[in-house]
This record gives sequence, structure tokens and C-alpha cells, in this order.
Amino acid sequence: MDEDEFDLEATLAEMNAAMAEIDAWTKEGEAAFAAERAGLDKALAEVEEARRSGSEGRDWQVLQQRIDMRETTLDDIVGGIDQSDEAVAVRAKMSAAIPELRQNYADVLDDPEQSPERAEAEAARAELQKSLEEFDELLRDL
Repeated sequence: MDEDEFDLEATLAEMNAAMAEIDAWTKEGEAAFAAERAGLDKALAEVEEARRSGSEGRDWQVLQQRIDMRETTLDDIVGGIDQSDEAVAVRAKMSAAIPELRQNYADVLDDPEQSPERAEAEAARAELQKSLEEFDELLRDL
């Protein structure tokens, strides 16, 4: 085969390899997401149990009981729909804590030592973007 001939088999092999790599990355991402979700679900269950036990204060204990009985939701409490005394008190405490939370969040974003996963995720995103661009280039060359 001379240089001007298009090697369809080689191009298809490259595309299949690229697709397999993308599929592997997708599966890794899905697994990481599932693990993260499981961790969040566990943390939420621990928070709910702390509220039920009263260790987060009487207001949260009453609200968690109402959540459990499906009389209110966390969204209703936070969003201001629930106007019970307990919900109003909890929102006031949350509002007072917002400046500190914002500062803590900013500190974590600025400190790569506190957020190694963020750096890894950014590197993986950049690598995926580069691979997608290469794949697009392969498709354009077909």
C-alpha cells in the first residue's frame, strides 16, 4: 500500500482503541461516583441519626421527627416553606454560619494539600479533554 492510500483497518483499530479507553474512563468515573454517593449517603444517615438523638439540638430533633413522618422536608426547612418555630430557628443558625462556611470553602479551594482529589480530578478532566480532541481529529481525518 502506498502512502496516499487510506488504511481503513488501522484507522478503525485506532478508533476502537480510543473508544475502549473512553469506555474504561467512563467505568472508572461511574465507580468513583458510586463510591462518592455511598459515602454521602452514609454521612447523611449519620447526620440524620445525630438529629434524631438530639445531639444537634432540640430544634433539629423535632424537625427530623417531622421529616421522618413526612410532615416536612429538608428542602422545605432550608427554603423557608416550613414556617414552624423550629425551622425558623434552624434557618437563623444556618444564616449566621454562612460567612464562616464560605471562608472555609475558599480556603479548601486555595489549598491543594486539603483537596488532593480536586487536583486529581482536574488532571483527569484535562486528560479526557485531550483524548476527546484527538478522537475528534481522527474522525475528521476519515
